[in-house]
Amino acid sequence: MDETTAHPDAVHSQPTEHSHLASVRRDGFHLRHVPADQRSPELCLAAVHADGQALRYVPPHFVDYAICLAAVGSDGWALRHVPEPLRTFEVCITAVESEGRALEYVPAHLRGLPVCMTAVRAHGGAIEYVPPALRTAELCLAAVRQYATAIFHVPAALLSQELFDAACRHDPHLVAHVPQRFQTAAMWKSWVVRGGNPLRDVPQGFRDSCNA
Repeated sequence: MDETTAHPDAVHSQPTEHSHLASVRRDGFHLRHVPADQRSPELCLAAVHADGQALRYVPPHFVDYAICLAAVGSDGWALRHVPEPLRTFEVCITAVESEGRALEYVPAHLRGLPVCMTAVRAHGGAIEYVPPALRTAELCLAAVRQYATAIFHVPAALLSQELFDAACRHDPHLVAHVPQRFQTAAMWKSWVVRGGNPLRDVPQGFRDSCNA
């Protein structure tokens, strides 16, 4: 056989567009292994549907509104790879619905109450990226109910019994961070029963209630 002639099996072993499509549908990150000149719009869209983070491997000339919206719908963190001009209200709110903490990548002018409330309901930790002026009692409660340690980002003026109760129901160990005036027997009992902590470490004033 002429050495310059490719073996038939070698030709058939080359990945085809169909095989690449099947691969990116299983794992969007497979897109990074596809030669740049073979990354078609269809292939790229399939990849970001499977894993929004694959947006980073989409050729710039294919990065449009539709593909960005699909990417953040699959994984809100993909918002970090969306070009600034394409970070519209719809793209941003879709991103924070998927991953609340993607609020970090939402442009400042779009961080209004609707986007921020959606974000903290998806992940309470997103409160860290909520403008201070928008950290209302309602928003803070929504955040704490979803993610107990969001309590550490609540403005001091808004701290309340309701907030501390919600935080400790979610995570009994937080009672150690609750100001004494907000501590309750129920919190400490949960700390013992659910947290598996020794009764001897409960403040004397609550010990009898925990033992009941």
